[in-house]
Amino acid sequence: MMNKMIKKSALSLAMLVMLGAYSCQSQSKKVEHLNADAFDNKMKASKEYTLLDVRTAPEYNQAHLPGASMLDYYQKNFKQELEKLDKSKPVFVYCTVGSRSSSAANLMKDMGFTTVYNLQGGIYHWAESKKPLEK
Repeated sequence: MMNKMIKKSALSLAMLVMLGAYSCQSQSKKVEHLNADAFDNKMKASKEYTLLDVRTAPEYNQAHLPGASMLDYYQKNFKQELEKLDKSKPVFVYCTVGSRSSSAANLMKDMGFTTVYNLQGGIYHWAESKKPLEK
């Protein structure tokens, strides 16, 4: 009887440990989707980061967030170009309305980037919030 209880307890403990490990792993895999104010505040609070515009060159040339680098999501070498970025630095990513940047952010997390923030609503939401843009 005592042996059965010990085995049950050990099994329960093992399951809890595995669940906890999975929970921690899935937490670190998450992308944070932020509105314009939260996105702006996180950038201001970060000492070093990468600001990435994943739109096309014509879109980027119309207007972009100050200090943003452009990396066209539709280019064949998009993933190879992402590999050149510092995965340990936070990455702030945006596009026009948030769809491409959300996909790019998920890809970056899968590639091992530690911290990735996606701008919800993209540059449209940023502009509606009266945040600065460059041309």
